[in-house]
Amino acid sequence: MRFLRRPAVTVNIVITVFFLVFLVIALGYTRLVGLVPIVVAILGLIFSLLALAGEIFPKLGKGLDAGYLTTMETAKKSTSEEVLPQSPTKNLAVLLGWVCGSFLLIILVGFLIGAPVSIFVYTKWVRNIPWLKSLLLGLGIYVFIHLVLRIAMGMILFRGILFGGLIT
Repeated sequence: MRFLRRPAVTVNIVITVFFLVFLVIALGYTRLVGLVPIVVAILGLIFSLLALAGEIFPKLGKGLDAGYLTTMETAKKSTSEEVLPQSPTKNLAVLLGWVCGSFLLIILVGFLIGAPVSIFVYTKWVRNIPWLKSLLLGLGIYVFIHLVLRIAMGMILFRGILFGGLIT
């Protein structure tokens, strides 16, 4: 039970409980109103449980690439090369830059294209994940958005300024 003393575990437990409560509340909504909150709550619960498992079991967290420790580490370019730890300020600046860039990209080209591209950019150039995994993750996000949000839920997604999203 020593892991409960770590702040990252406590934060992940709070986030997991939040998504669990959110899911229970969303189940009480009518079918049409509750569809989006239920999907968001289920995905949030899954990811928060993965992050919690990554914090409690560090070896599992490295394998899943989940948890606070693995998200704050810099990927090694090779096994023989030492990587100097980055400062928290630099990590925060990179993360904020990515969030702002993703927001601008979604405004320019729309959600269906902007979200997968921003995930690809983050995984490839910020996290140094191999090309194939980054491409597959970006493609998976695109397929998920298209199948779940557009087809199953019938949502109309923002098309972006370049594709006439602001023209009414």
